[in-house]
Amino acid sequence: MSRTNAARGSTDDLIAEGFAKQRAHRREFEAIAPEERRRWAERAVRTLARRLREENPGYARLYETASDSLQLPVLEKSRLGASFDEFAAGTGATRASMTAFAAKPFSLGSRLDTKHLAFSSSGSSGEPLPVLHHVRDFGRSLEAFVARGVRGARPGAERLLYIGLLDRHNGGNAWMYYLGGHLDVVLADVFAEPASLLDVVGEHRPDVVLTRPHLLRALAAAAAERGVALPQAHLLSVGEGLQPEQRREITAGWGSPPHNSYSTVETGPLGYQEDPALDELTVYDDLHLVELLDAGGVPVTEPGVPGRLVVSTLYRDVLPLIRYRVGDVASWRNAELTRLSFPHGRDTTVVRLSCSGGVMEMPELPLWSIVVPGVRQYQVVQTGPDSLLVRYEPSGTSSSTTGAALRDAVFAKLAGQSCDNGVRVTTELVPALLPDRVSGKIKRVIPWLPQR
Repeated sequence: MSRTNAARGSTDDLIAEGFAKQRAHRREFEAIAPEERRRWAERAVRTLARRLREENPGYARLYETASDSLQLPVLEKSRLGASFDEFAAGTGATRASMTAFAAKPFSLGSRLDTKHLAFSSSGSSGEPLPVLHHVRDFGRSLEAFVARGVRGARPGAERLLYIGLLDRHNGGNAWMYYLGGHLDVVLADVFAEPASLLDVVGEHRPDVVLTRPHLLRALAAAAAERGVALPQAHLLSVGEGLQPEQRREITAGWGSPPHNSYSTVETGPLGYQEDPALDELTVYDDLHLVELLDAGGVPVTEPGVPGRLVVSTLYRDVLPLIRYRVGDVASWRNAELTRLSFPHGRDTTVVRLSCSGGVMEMPELPLWSIVVPGVRQYQVVQTGPDSLLVRYEPSGTSSSTTGAALRDAVFAKLAGQSCDNGVRVTTELVPALLPDRVSGKIKRVIPWLPQR
């Protein structure tokens, strides 16, 4: 059954305070010479870390063996989750209180208490993490997103349509709901039928549309089938990797190209694509210090070299994250370290394959980066210890040899991981890949779970 569940966004005094605080901060930040801004952020992180070591039991334990002369240790998601109550000390929030809150009936705009928003991460890179934001801090991240990610490209934007998860405590719907103080926002359900969503687009006529790339394409297809024109909107693609064939079809259907927008529920907005012709993200350097680390924990500063994303949130007064390791791998696009590549994927190990040389653990990262003409998007499903099924959607340039080319590309990736024999790979053409019901995203790699 189709579910639209459109709802209007809202705002309040604490959010408005956050807007004002971020605008003042941005004015001060822009007074710093561009070449000095990263050093300013590095000093701010060290100052904040020293304060947290004295005031916060979670950071006190994390830093108990660190000295000012050494690099600050990385905060792992598992550490933050296991010791959440220590890191959240002084807020009044605990893992137990957040679990109880999440079990209550959901409504847009609901809060843990008068000052705090609570939800959980999607669990894409492991166990879902309790996430706590002070409402004022939340407003700061919203102001930065609108000023740079929205009005930087569309200065006169007034109406925004968000299509995402509306039935649970989720960072995405909270960000969009509280944008109501900036824009006329309508929120719609990611699982609704494209025809229903097209009705919402027709009624709202948004200047900005923010949703998953598969829905941007599906809306374009639904509009073509109905014979109606889509509005000339600024398109923000979030939550999934945007494939080249998807970009081509979205651009053709909407008359304008999609821009990638990158964020995590724990950190807030991280990067936005200024130029749709360049596959790079401008970092929200007024909100964060972003680092890339190699496998040994050494900072990566050379453009083009992959590294694991590490984020320090400089805009949060409550529960700031210092050198928090995100699950994504990316690379710098410039020597000034202000522009990131799109995320290459995750380096968390998720697939155990029986190859000719024995069982090996393979990260999902290499399987994310396959590009084959005629494939709009694909999904790798492990169907057994030594077998992979690759489901794919055909694009307009697909041919009878597309499936074989995709299979060969997967074999090449396996060989690059020293698994060049013993694994069976089959392909399956499907009309559309379905989003995961938990995250609302189309999962790229699904590991095999043995029956017990």
